[in-house]
Order: sequence, then structure tokens, then C-alpha cells
Amino acid sequence: MAKVVSILSGKGGVGKTFLTANLAHAVALQRRSVLVFDGDLGLANIDIQIGLVTKRHINDFVLGEATFEDVVAHSQSIGCSVISGRPSHGIIVNTTPLERRRIKEALARAALAYDVLFIDLGAGIEANVIDFVDLSDIVLLVVKPEPTSIMDAYAVVKALPFALRSRIVITPNMVQTAIEADTLTRQFGGVLRRFLQAEPRSLGFVRADASVSLAIRRQQPISTCFPASTAAVDIRALADRILVDQFVPRPATA
Repeated sequence: MAKVVSILSGKGGVGKTFLTANLAHAVALQRRSVLVFDGDLGLANIDIQIGLVTKRHINDFVLGEATFEDVVAHSQSIGCSVISGRPSHGIIVNTTPLERRRIKEALARAALAYDVLFIDLGAGIEANVIDFVDLSDIVLLVVKPEPTSIMDAYAVVKALPFALRSRIVITPNMVQTAIEADTLTRQFGGVLRRFLQAEPRSLGFVRADASVSLAIRRQQPISTCFPASTAAVDIRALADRILVDQFVPRPATA
């Protein structure tokens, strides 16, 4: 089964979806098969970021109008299979526990055919977020060096069941230097250990880079547009560490 990597944040605007798409692309460049699921069912937009137009999305599966295989599209831009969370009309809201279980079980089956599954989760804690965290081997908690981002990230970890907190990997984004990233990781990690008895890890960081906004406007991966940029270098390094990480995987989904 694929290594399952979820990307989570306490608030919007921290670069979570950008990291998901670009980490998936960086892994695909290493000749790994990758599936990306847009699990932000309320405000799904990963398809827009990569310029992907799909005929089917996850809501078609939920409504019984398509099989799970039908909702899997291929993105030439990032070289990955993608399941869009964006419905053709409106947004997906109020999924039931049974619907989330169906999606989760279908994802687990689909992941058998891939090396890595990336899940772009919604910001904050909702029922669907916790469900998909439970499916994950690694949960990249994206944090900006801002008080509101740090406070909201703390709230997310606090809301997670205790057994899931061990999967958290603190991932500083939009930091100025490696020193700032290390300071943020050590300080925030210390708070989580002291007050939540969590043992978060770190696999890397991504520095602030003006090339990011340009790549988003072009709807292309940053390693395609600006391969020598600091953000592209950091993302490839983080992808490398994800691939070789030997953290004990989660138990099989019941």
C-alpha cells in the first residue's frame, strides 16, 4: 500500500494546497506513482492550482453517480493522478459518517496501486479531517512563523485524538531562513510536548520565495517554472525525506 501523507493546517493561507501539489510533483519526478486527493471538501481548489479540468469529482462518487475509478483524473502538469474535491455546482458540505467511510475505504483500496498518496486536508478540525488523518502515515502540519498560525496549529493538534498526535510532522512554511525554521520547530514542538504530550517530528521546511506566487498564477509546479528557486529546492528536499522516512505506519484501516 502507498505511503499516505496528509497535509494539514490550523488556518487557511499558509500554503497547504501549494505544498500538496508541489510535493506530489517532486515525488513523481523520482519515478514514483502518486495519487493526490483533494480532501478539503468545503473549499476544494487543488485542481485550479494545477490547471486541471475534470469531468468528475468526489461528490459524483458520494452520490453514486460514478465509480471511484471514474473520479480519478491524470494531471500532465504535476505528473500525478488526482481526485478533485470541487463539484461542478456549489460546494460539498455536511458529508455523513457513512459517506466519509466510503471515501476512506475507497481511497485505501485505490492506494494499493500507488507508491504515495497525498491528501490535502481542510484547515482546522472537522469530522472529515480527523477521518483522513486516521488514514495517514505522516501528517505534515503546515505552520507559518506568525502567532495566529501557531495558535491555530496548536488547536488542531489539541483536537486530534491522542493516538493520532504521534503522526504529526511540523512543517514550517514561508520562513526566511533555516535558522528561523529550526527555532519555530523547536519552540512549537516543545509546547506540544509539554502541554499535549505529543512527540512531533520534523522532516524539513520551505523558505519564503516570490517565485511561489508566480508559479501559482501560471498554474504550474514551481520545479517546472523555477527549478533553482529556494522554495523548489526546499520542496524537493522535503519530498526526499518523506520517501525515505521509516516512521512506523498506522494500523490497517478497520
